[in-house]
Amino acid sequence: MMKILINAPFSEENRLGLLSACNDFQETDDIEQADIIVGDIPDEYFGKLYNLKWLQLASAGADRIIYNKAVSDKTVLTNASGAFGEVISEYVLGGILCLFRDFFSYRENQSEKRWYDTKNERMISGSTVLILGCGNIGKCVSKRLRAFGANTIGIRKSRDKSSEFDETYSVEMLDSLLPNADIIVCALPRTPKTEHLLNRERLMLIKHSALIVNVGRGNVIETNSLCEKLKRGELFGAVLDVFENEPLEQDSPLWNMKNVFITPHISGKSFGHSERTENLIAMICKENLRRFSDGRPLLNIVERDYET
Repeated sequence: MMKILINAPFSEENRLGLLSACNDFQETDDIEQADIIVGDIPDEYFGKLYNLKWLQLASAGADRIIYNKAVSDKTVLTNASGAFGEVISEYVLGGILCLFRDFFSYRENQSEKRWYDTKNERMISGSTVLILGCGNIGKCVSKRLRAFGANTIGIRKSRDKSSEFDETYSVEMLDSLLPNADIIVCALPRTPKTEHLLNRERLMLIKHSALIVNVGRGNVIETNSLCEKLKRGELFGAVLDVFENEPLEQDSPLWNMKNVFITPHISGKSFGHSERTENLIAMICKENLRRFSDGRPLLNIVERDYET
């Protein structure tokens, strides 16, 4: 009998729901004996789970597992892609509004009981938004920004059309599209090809009035060059939830920049934060457990060869 370990902080209702999807499996608390794990793997077990047949992540990002070779190539790896678009797109929208409508300055004015118009406000409507990454997160971001009247352009591996964007282009067109973008949203995973995609040269192409938002992976943007561009006043601002090194170093100049909004990698939080997002994760895991039990193809199989 297959042994399953649920190693994610699901609510009791969701945990029981997952187990109900695989009645022919036996629950275990011994990670080394598990045939199936739903959730994550602690660092100390990387490369040691020889019995593991399938790892169903409760996250969308799988880079920690892949680049640390946490599981054997024979272990099926799936993620929870599709559960985080809603919560992350709301974060993106909130971050843009905070900087575009100068809410932080007005909050400071409120604390000092000062009635003052900063006259430093912009609108999303009419903006051109370049979204790097056309997966579930990019699509949800595009849908919400289009509702605000923005024109959205998606960047993906190929130029395949997607109805959630006004336009889509391949990554080869990035240099020609960056100069016209009012907002740039990074929603890319960590891969060798996405590392420093926004390097010094490409950051120089971005106009001074543009806003950068990063909710993908921190290594997509070359941090030192971003800091330099912000210091010189060559960007309207940045909304940053992810960084090359986390936690962000205490001596980073980003902390003290008024036009930078920093959060500690929380844009896609689920467990303990968003009940709806946890339920979406549980739905994906539950469906895959049914499929695995029935011998059907699984959803969200992660491609390990990121070089292609």
